[in-house]
Amino acid sequence: MLVLAIGITAAVMLYQWRDQSRYKPVFGAQEKIVASDMMNVLEAERIPYRVHPDSGQVLVPAGDLGKARMLLAAKGVTAQLPAGLELMDKNDPLGVSQFVQDVRFRRGLEGELAQSILTMDAIASARVHLAIARSTSFIASDGEKSSASVVVAVKPGRTLSNEQIAAIVNLVAGSVPNLAPKRVSLVDQAGNFLSSRVDLEGGFEGAAQPDGAAKRVQDEVRANVGELLGPVLGANNYKVSVTADIDNDKIEETQEKYGTDPKITSEAMREELEKNRIAMGVPGTLSNRPPVPADPAQAADPAAKPADDGTAKKNATSRQYAYDRAITQIKRARGRLRKLSVAVVLNNASAASAKTGWTAAELANIDKLLRGGLGIDEARGDVLTVSSLNFPAGGGSGGAGARQL
Repeated sequence: MLVLAIGITAAVMLYQWRDQSRYKPVFGAQEKIVASDMMNVLEAERIPYRVHPDSGQVLVPAGDLGKARMLLAAKGVTAQLPAGLELMDKNDPLGVSQFVQDVRFRRGLEGELAQSILTMDAIASARVHLAIARSTSFIASDGEKSSASVVVAVKPGRTLSNEQIAAIVNLVAGSVPNLAPKRVSLVDQAGNFLSSRVDLEGGFEGAAQPDGAAKRVQDEVRANVGELLGPVLGANNYKVSVTADIDNDKIEETQEKYGTDPKITSEAMREELEKNRIAMGVPGTLSNRPPVPADPAQAADPAAKPADDGTAKKNATSRQYAYDRAITQIKRARGRLRKLSVAVVLNNASAASAKTGWTAAELANIDKLLRGGLGIDEARGDVLTVSSLNFPAGGGSGGAGARQL
């Protein structure tokens, strides 16, 4: 009897499970739709339906799903998107306050942004909250700034890449005046702070993000090793491990250098000549006397001092010196490779002599080949290690190709 009861219970559960699996939801769990309107249309068209006890979704048989959606669309019963700027189209009575207009505009802008975010394939639903700073033409102040918060629900099995996160943040920041991207917070349905994963200062660089730069370098190195060793040894006759040390600091450096010897940049020469100066002195009979006539004997003597004819001469020279100056501005982006460590292990079974394995000369030849192909820089601190081990039986193939080395 116990076995019979268990069998009947299992059969009933299997029937219910199969019957339940035949019903599919008409709309998603996050889509806003009036369930009563949907039920009225389904009842009028005599389409069986059920209501999910947990999510409240309306379920219809899988065979009638397409028909039910077409009928609901024909009757005007569709999923409701967030209201956008059509909220501003309402005819308000005379005397509506500016506060009501501002709130309506903010709600409309939030709805428009949510609709734009929903166009992304990985987004199931989105909500946008804006805190727009009030501006005035009388007072200029930096105390109050706009900010925004975005909550998204990602579809099952999907994730948002750093580039998609940056796209959402910049989309919201670019739609609100004076809203900086760093004041936009993006959160998913699990509470993960997505906007903290990207650095938008100075523009987004997808390849220079902290978690993307290291993966990109490691993937490139693995691909290069595979292109070099794969055709010769076989894909299963070597193993490679790559560790990339990435410098995620953004550096802006300005260097100013001066020359050793100064050079003349400008020179000005000034010469003043003044003739027939005005007679000066203490007024009286002495200053009013006529000039003394020249002595003929003194005029004939060339060594004699010439008489003062009232002429003044003045020379001045001004020079400006300066050193040669060279200004160099260097901007180092994030994601620069600081050090590369690569380890390659070869299968002894793929060597020319499977019994003795790889010789030191063969390993040195492969080491030299990889150093040239991977761009190993010892001055930077790069490390490359090539060794050989016995792989488990059945894990290697292509030994004939290895003998061509």
